[in-house]
Amino acid sequence: MKSPNFIFLRFKIIAAIIICLIFLNACDYVRFKPASTSVPTPTSSPIPEQCAWVWASKSLPEVTSNLLNIFNNSEISDIEIHASGFGENCINSDGSVQSFGMMCVDLSLKANVTSLDDPAYLGNILRPALVILKNLPPDTLPRTVCQITIHLVGRENDKWFSTSMEILAHAIDSGSTGVEFFKSLTSN
Repeated sequence: MKSPNFIFLRFKIIAAIIICLIFLNACDYVRFKPASTSVPTPTSSPIPEQCAWVWASKSLPEVTSNLLNIFNNSEISDIEIHASGFGENCINSDGSVQSFGMMCVDLSLKANVTSLDDPAYLGNILRPALVILKNLPPDTLPRTVCQITIHLVGRENDKWFSTSMEILAHAIDSGSTGVEFFKSLTSN
């Protein structure tokens, strides 16, 4: 007579084998199907030319026009805006561009100002346009905004700085105006 331990061990081994077969079948690993009698026929299709990906920007004239209309309808005519796509060009071996893959949108604002030395004035000039950008409907831009570049043109010199939508949103949501608003945009 066989010992109860031997019978129990045999039962555990059989149970483990059954569980393994169930898992393998669930993973579609074990298949008991007849071999296919049809042989696949190769088809010829054009093989796209390999390309090298290079950082690039592309002007977005339709988006720019739409944004200018939004600004003009909001009576903001003293600030120019330009939109461009930032991404990568797929460059063929002959140097031609096969395609452009846009990752995000860059916005450029330009304002002619009377003084670059008065941050309160600069903050108050920029705030209305930036509030509009923050509150754009989601389908206005083809991608999210990478950065916002602001070019302030003074009588004798210029000032350039860049900011992000996150910094812009924080500055607007904080309720700051004038000096505080301008400082929050430029202190990144």
